Amino acid sequence: MRGHFLHIVAFLGLCLAAGACGKVGAPQPPIGRSPVRPNQVIALQVGSTIRVSWLAPRLDLREDVATSVRRADIYRLRQSRDATPVAFPAEFEQAADLIGFIGYEELKSRLSAGDSISFDDPLDPKQSSLLSNTRFQYAARYIDGRGRPQLLSNIVSIEPVPGIARPPTGLAVTQAQDEVALTWTPPNENVDGTVPAQVVGYNVYRAKPNSERLGRPINDQLITGARFVDRRFNYLTPYVYVVRSVSQAPDASVESSDSDRLTVTPRDTFPPLAPSNVTVASAGGVVSLFWPTNIEADVVGYFVYRTDGEPADASLWTKLTDKPVNRTTFRDDRARIGQRYAYRITAVDRYGNESPSSLPVSEIASP
Repeated sequence: MRGHFLHIVAFLGLCLAAGACGKVGAPQPPIGRSPVRPNQVIALQVGSTIRVSWLAPRLDLREDVATSVRRADIYRLRQSRDATPVAFPAEFEQAADLIGFIGYEELKSRLSAGDSISFDDPLDPKQSSLLSNTRFQYAARYIDGRGRPQLLSNIVSIEPVPGIARPPTGLAVTQAQDEVALTWTPPNENVDGTVPAQVVGYNVYRAKPNSERLGRPINDQLITGARFVDRRFNYLTPYVYVVRSVSQAPDASVESSDSDRLTVTPRDTFPPLAPSNVTVASAGGVVSLFWPTNIEADVVGYFVYRTDGEPADASLWTKLTDKPVNRTTFRDDRARIGQRYAYRITAVDRYGNESPSSLPVSEIASP
């Protein structure tokens, strides 16, 4: 029985030795005890770049913990489109190349601004004929503080499109009441130098200044012209606007790289309309004014002006209200009986813009 046990131990030892000698190359550090894996890695073509990205909202980046993440390595496998895509991590690791990494400080910086990590792999537009028959497969993995590689992410495939449009240029802005209007110049060629530019439309993005991520386009539908009006913004809030050209690939649409960024802080410098249809009446030594509410949603009140006698030069008008009144009526109880007065009304919005004056009305203060 003892001899049989020794034979089994010897056989297992030979099997382990044979497995250890199965892969040629430098020895690798063991995988960390608490492996962390980039999840839901995606690859998206943006202009002449393949952007590899994934979410990492709770990535452990503690400096004093050896098992925390110190680096993210990015791998790429280049194939012809008629080849069978690689599906298994071991096969991918044998064939793929390490094309870059994201270091510790950059990981911290990116995750302090959001919860996503991305890596840009630039294409060479001069290789249009080669790229048209190329498939790329990408994956990522983390390296911990002891240099130990963690588990490989999912493997994602993408077939690049070389002949897509360049981004628009000349992004400019004009403002009107509750509107930020953007205009731009369409591109005249594609990234590979071919003409005309293969543009089917544009997408507009808006983000906070210095934001890493642009999120989703703010246009509900693809823009076919070279103008877009943004009406869903807040005054006195800084924004960055970016426009991308959209080209149609065989299986999907592909966006260009970003246009130049345009920083805009919308300001309301647009006064309301003048109040209209002001009426006046007097009784008991009080002159009463009435007018309809202004149509603008940001009007917060009205100023009332008065002058003695008939309407006169504006320099002779006296403001009767230190602060805008939030009603559409006013009682002047400081009038002298028998004296004629003229009145005019202005509207004021929440940003302090004052409207032109209403047409003046006049009345004699009656007893």
